[in-house]
Amino acid sequence: MAEPASIFKDYVTPTVAIYGVVQVWLIGLWRRFFRQATAEIHPTSAIEVGFSSFGPTIGIYGTLLAIHRPVFVENISVTIQRQRDQAQHQFDWLAFRSNQLTVGAVQGLTLELASGFIVTPTQPHRYNILLSDRQQRQDMITPMTQISQTWTDLDRAARVQDPIVNFVQLFQTLVRGGQTTQHWTLRSK
Repeated sequence: MAEPASIFKDYVTPTVAIYGVVQVWLIGLWRRFFRQATAEIHPTSAIEVGFSSFGPTIGIYGTLLAIHRPVFVENISVTIQRQRDQAQHQFDWLAFRSNQLTVGAVQGLTLELASGFIVTPTQPHRYNILLSDRQQRQDMITPMTQISQTWTDLDRAARVQDPIVNFVQLFQTLVRGGQTTQHWTLRSK
């Protein structure tokens, strides 16, 4: 029968050494191939909903945090479903907005075109993004162009007229001309 010191020296020590080397590789393989990289979204409670030359827009801001390993964010989209009729609207990432707030004199909005970025577990990424419903914008381009042109024509033709008359003429033109995408109706009492 072998002595315990000899068994320890011949079998246990090499086994522990091999296990130590293999364990490092197994952990590395697990982290690389089996552990999904994800990003946690930490939005603020405020969401800005609006309409601009980009069509219907949503502005959201908050922080993204990568879990387990770096994540490359290449696209952001939001689908909104209206409760009344279950209609869905797809808002696609249009641009980054500035994270700075300007108080005082009004300045134009500074936008940076949407492009992919990396979020790492050690460095969260603050975001302030503008999303736009591109399909709705396409549907609204013709009526909005007509509105703008009608307003310009009325303004040039009747600068001395009462502004209220101009508004009434504009809305009457919209109601008559926008039967397919009518968004306003005039009611008289």
